[in-house]
Amino acid sequence: MSGIGGADPGADARRGGAGAGGAPAGVTTGDLWRVVGRSLLLQALFNRERMQGQGLACALRPVARRLAGPQGEAGWLARHLGYFNTHPVLAAYALGAVARLEAERAAGGDVTEETVAHAKAALGPALAAAGDSLFWSTCRPLAAVIGVLWVAQGSPYGPLVFWLLYNVPHAMVRARGVFAGYAMGLAVVGERMRVGLNRLRLVLRLTGVVVAAALVDTLAAGQAAGGGPGALWVLAGLAVGLAWSERRRVPAGALGLAVIGVALAWATLAR
Repeated sequence: MSGIGGADPGADARRGGAGAGGAPAGVTTGDLWRVVGRSLLLQALFNRERMQGQGLACALRPVARRLAGPQGEAGWLARHLGYFNTHPVLAAYALGAVARLEAERAAGGDVTEETVAHAKAALGPALAAAGDSLFWSTCRPLAAVIGVLWVAQGSPYGPLVFWLLYNVPHAMVRARGVFAGYAMGLAVVGERMRVGLNRLRLVLRLTGVVVAAALVDTLAAGQAAGGGPGALWVLAGLAVGLAWSERRRVPAGALGLAVIGVALAWATLAR
């Protein structure tokens, strides 16, 4: 994931002061790691009025505590409770960039409340478009197909493979996003990030074609040898399910449970 964002994550924060990117002092590496952890709860209070706004404020609380102190923390967080909506994974870049702007504002920089609000409004749609294409349309289906391929080969660890292949990159992007966003500010969403995401998406989709071909070959061979009950029907069902979930924007958790259920059923019936 080193090509996404193009910054040395946490370098300025580790130094505790301004670095090559001009990141202001104040917010520490520990604060940013706490933001990473809290970003997992970004959609815990998801609602139609503010979408991820309350989750954004919750994730930024360590930054609020550092910059505003106990007395000013509540007012600081209240400014971030408004509407915000983006892809839940790439939201990490927005969290880092907003933390950077707030740190600059606390240090007396030329950053106003309106600047921060406009930055959030601009970052949300840009990151949402990139995240939907990378994770929902590419990474998640690829992980699902590889997991089913493991089960089709007779391994009981297919569900675990699916879980790891999706969640390890997802966790890496969350962590890198917060640190890169803080190091680069609004510049984190630029041409370099767009090119990096496009290259990664292309590699993953080419890999998906190869894996899907291997899955078809494995299931077809099992069907021809009588080694599995209706292998082609299982393959067709998975294809229809993945297509439907993409159209309906089914959450990754629901899709993961469905794939695990199919994989376990296949492993049981194939014995």
